Amino acid sequence: MIRKDTTIEELVRAHPESVRYLMEKGIKCIACGEPIWGTLEEA
Repeated sequence: MIRKDTTIEELVRAHPESVRYLMEKGIKCIACGEPIWGTLEEA
């Protein structure tokens, strides 16, 4: 289940197809190769 306290890293690991959606919503750090910390709510 995806909740607001799900971390972005957990989401991407479980659902790799979510990367495109997150990038479209302005969460660009996914493409930079840095570790992703924080929750969906914080993003």
